[in-house]
Amino acid sequence: DENGKMNNKAGKYEGMDRFDCRKQLVEDLKEQDLVIKIEDHVHSVGHSERSGAVVEPYLSTQWFVRME
Repeated sequence: DENGKMNNKAGKYEGMDRFDCRKQLVEDLKEQDLVIKIEDHVHSVGHSERSGAVVEPYLSTQWFVRME
């Protein structure tokens, strides 16, 4: 959701913080013996200049008003 919490589509992870959810999801997959390997991957992630918070893509319905 807009606050970084998992929404109602996330099942048992609903309401969890996105970072906590990722950790829990990996643990759940390990418990089910579904993890083959975990590797580090270097990539660029945007951060807010003011708060330093991670900026992640967020899909939403958008609209515009044409001005003349």
